[in-house]
Amino acid sequence: SGSVAGLNTLNAGANGKTATFSSSVDTASLNLSGTGTINLNGSLTGNLDMNNKAGTVNLAAGRSISGNILSTGSNINTGVIAGTLNFLGDSSVSGSVSNFNEIQTHGANGTTVTFSGPVETSRINILNSGTVRFEQTVGVTSLFGINFNSSQPGSVVLADGANLLAYVFGPGSLTLEGNSLVNRATGSGDPLAQVNAGANGKTVTFGYEAFEATTLNLTGTGTINLNGGFTGNLDMNNKGGTVNLRDTRDL
Repeated sequence: SGSVAGLNTLNAGANGKTATFSSSVDTASLNLSGTGTINLNGSLTGNLDMNNKAGTVNLAAGRSISGNILSTGSNINTGVIAGTLNFLGDSSVSGSVSNFNEIQTHGANGTTVTFSGPVETSRINILNSGTVRFEQTVGVTSLFGINFNSSQPGSVVLADGANLLAYVFGPGSLTLEGNSLVNRATGSGDPLAQVNAGANGKTVTFGYEAFEATTLNLTGTGTINLNGGFTGNLDMNNKGGTVNLRDTRDL
């Protein structure tokens, strides 16, 4: 079918039903109306509202959402929240993600899902070997945190100035490109393959919860502050940077 444009509100995904949009959608708000499915084979210009419904939205590879992602009626702090958003390949989101339930990425190696705005969600599952990039702070409120697929681990990249407020589990990689605060346990009981931090002139501070990774790599002349201890190998990579271990903490 052709593109959809000029609508103020578009409701789809009623209980047990599937709505497929073959081309682009331009609306002030695309609303999930039930437990059904919305397939977006073209890009969405406008906001996506899951409305606290236990349905699914699938965004095709190479498509984008130019707007905010939210879930009216949900409460992320009490767990009263529902709905899943699947990214099937390369994608981008220009706005914020707030009060949201579950994000899943399916892109293979070489694909990237980029979030340009801040992200607040209950869980993020990285189900394939692609990359998820956060340009601003990401907060995952539940203990499920950010999970990597054990057989096809992907990677998470935080841009300079973005903070990570989330538990992270599984054999993927975490790269911190600049100044960042990591304020939850990372790899606890299920270590990451590698964490890359300490770019030239930048500081990454790991909070008071210990974290685990096979290797923590110093990437430049910057600083890594370990306030909660670290389990794994520390590789300075012949860089002129600094790693500070807080008093009473262990390597």
